[in-house]
Amino acid sequence: MAPDNIFPFVYKGYAPAETLDIDTNVCVIGSLYIFDIVSKELTNLQIGNETLECYASSKDHLYCVTVDGKIIKTDYSGSFFEYIYTSEENEIYRPVVFGEYLSFIEGGNSIVIINTTTKEAETVLSGHTFSSMFMFDDNKIIWRDENGIPNYYNLTSDENTVLGNEYGVNCIIAPYISFETDEEETENSTYTLINFDPNTNDVSFPLPEYPAVPGTGFVPSTVLSYFTTNYAWSNECDGFAKYAHDRFLHIEDWSRQGPSWVANTATNPDYHENWQFASIESMKTFFASLTKGAFVRYVSVNDQTPSNGTHSIVFDRVDSSGLGIWVYECNQDGQCGVGYQYYPFTTIFGHYIRALYYVDHNFSTQKVFENASYHKYDCENCDGYLRQLHSNSQSVIVTQQVHNTNYSCCGVTKVSSHTAVRQSVATSTQNHRIYYSCCSGYITAVHSFSSGVCTVCGYVKGSNVVEPVNI
Repeated sequence: MAPDNIFPFVYKGYAPAETLDIDTNVCVIGSLYIFDIVSKELTNLQIGNETLECYASSKDHLYCVTVDGKIIKTDYSGSFFEYIYTSEENEIYRPVVFGEYLSFIEGGNSIVIINTTTKEAETVLSGHTFSSMFMFDDNKIIWRDENGIPNYYNLTSDENTVLGNEYGVNCIIAPYISFETDEEETENSTYTLINFDPNTNDVSFPLPEYPAVPGTGFVPSTVLSYFTTNYAWSNECDGFAKYAHDRFLHIEDWSRQGPSWVANTATNPDYHENWQFASIESMKTFFASLTKGAFVRYVSVNDQTPSNGTHSIVFDRVDSSGLGIWVYECNQDGQCGVGYQYYPFTTIFGHYIRALYYVDHNFSTQKVFENASYHKYDCENCDGYLRQLHSNSQSVIVTQQVHNTNYSCCGVTKVSSHTAVRQSVATSTQNHRIYYSCCSGYITAVHSFSSGVCTVCGYVKGSNVVEPVNI
């Protein structure tokens, strides 16, 4: 990923980002350029006078692929360049950076991984026709064949598994892989997408059925095939974003009733069209106005026709720095990967010219009690709602059977039965106290003797009683 103020591109004969106002009259087809969004300076890195096809980027380096199958490593200033690989097939595509490794498809029938520091290259998989691939750590690869069938290949065990048909049922790759961060392990789930229960728990991003480690790239999955045929009559990123939007709003089947999700929302006051990103400030204003879970359909600066140059996301939040946003999305990598990603406003501004349409909900400020764990904020225009854990509640004993729970966060008091006795203690020769684990306070009750022993607190009739302290 390039630094926030830098926009790299290989010039292909058309404006790479019209909103950035780049003077392409001076550009040469096949050359790599660095555009500084702040200073507006355009620099031709002049990579060995080579004609470039594409590039992959890391935080500090660019890996440029030439039209005749060479890979050149450079930095964002162009202070050096070195050839790190030459293809015998004269064809390289789909370069992907993971840490110090660069993976790519060579000649259409081999996947190669190269250590970008040592320049050691290895053909890790061959004998197939590869249409796409994604490497998400140093020993796991998801790839598709010429028919779009997804496969999972484990470099350590040298085992390949066919995951499913491109247009078949939903295939989750969780049984084959694990996702970890330094802080905690992300639990994988084979959550059933159809007929989910919106009342079971809170919903946040990333969704449990489609996990993604925040800010670390895209987790490969086969959601592309599922959302092509099963949700909102939409495909790829669009169907996924609509699904994630509906899940977050606890709306079940809301978007599946007609031939178009947009048609179902067009009469909804929460549905809006055409917010032009005339400037970065205009873009900031747009995202600052959205609520968590909003659906947004972008239009690309390179192809402003709604049928082609578009991408859909679910908005999560503006970053605490105020310089970008966090989004939940699918297929931004072009390979069905699910990501929970941070994007600087400068990056979005360089790639998208407007929001074609978006669905942003108008939530009531009134908290509505839902159950002992949650209250919710209803949308004023649809059946959706946001769910939130109670922030403050206290249960006080009323009788031996029930207690009152005061949910001060939403101004509600509920009467509930006790769940369990924490402790019963004799306080005199006639009485004992009963303490419950579910509430504060206690009830004083008369001993119930059987054969000279209280069946509740265990007091032996006629023995001395010590007043309980700090129970």
